[in-house]
Amino acid sequence: MGVFPAIEWFGRTVGGLGIVFAKGVRFPAEEVAMRAFTIVSVLLLAGCVSHEDRGDHYAERGDWDRALASYERAVADDPDEPALERKRANALERARAAHLATARAERAAGKLEAAIDAMRRALELASPAERDALNAELAEYSRERARREALAHLTEASVHLAGARLSAAEGSARAAVASDPTTAEAPAMLERIAQAQRAALPAIERALAVGRTSDHGGALAAHQEALAAWRDHPELLAGAARAVAHLEHDRFLALAQQHAAAGDFAGAVAAAEAARGRVYSPAVRELLGRIAPLAQARELASAGSRALEAGDLGAAEASFARALELDPRLPQLHPLLPTVTRSVIGFAPVPTVATSRRAAGSA
Repeated sequence: MGVFPAIEWFGRTVGGLGIVFAKGVRFPAEEVAMRAFTIVSVLLLAGCVSHEDRGDHYAERGDWDRALASYERAVADDPDEPALERKRANALERARAAHLATARAERAAGKLEAAIDAMRRALELASPAERDALNAELAEYSRERARREALAHLTEASVHLAGARLSAAEGSARAAVASDPTTAEAPAMLERIAQAQRAALPAIERALAVGRTSDHGGALAAHQEALAAWRDHPELLAGAARAVAHLEHDRFLALAQQHAAAGDFAGAVAAAEAARGRVYSPAVRELLGRIAPLAQARELASAGSRALEAGDLGAAEASFARALELDPRLPQLHPLLPTVTRSVIGFAPVPTVATSRRAAGSA
């Protein structure tokens, strides 16, 4: 009995035991046989089996690449053994034929990448007399792949053109030419795209001209009109974004001015900051410089009132004093501040919450 038939016999024998128990888990007989076969195979192949036996093992299973590798090692170890050379030559021919059959089957299935890989492997194993024919077949596969890639790019270009994405359409059409310069459909597609681009140029020029003015509403309308003809034009997209930013800036600036006029300086600052986030214009800078101290003064006044409620006269005095520095027009603080100051230095009784509120109310 040879080595590998012995392995198979051992596997069947263990499998015939039926069901075994290992750590409380029940294994079917077939799985036991497979595990035993795997373990013994690994042990034997690790060092107890000759290269020839390994080659025979793989050859019986039709794994001709591994069989060839094993027979080549066997021949290297014993170059004067004709039987080993015959086995190596047979494995070489079988492996070459298998890769060639795979290449042609993959091509027939439309899997050109796999077909090219298999054909390259067949070429590695081919004799010098076969290589010219196989190289020609490989070149045919490569041309077919290039043609397929070019057609895919042209399909993308057609979709982009239909959606007025003229920049993307041009890129896809040029990719088709790069994939297969002989593609007959590419020049016609490029011409269609160029015609669409030329037709869009007058609207683009108008939009860019209006965009250089202060008519932001008109600029946005002109850019939108031009974008309808060329949706992914970089300058149009940037110009439309600028027009939107200016329009939002104007809206938030007007809102900030309304809040400031109503004495809502916190709201005015928030709206002015929103305007600055769109465009940091001199008008926004001037408004923030004017209303930010007023908003801070009111925050300090509120903090002083909270400190006064809590009985922290020192903090109240500091907050009120700083608030009046920022905005001397806070009349409600004038009657409170002297009272708080005198209480801090000991010349007047500490004002209660009620008296402070009355003082503020009378002011």
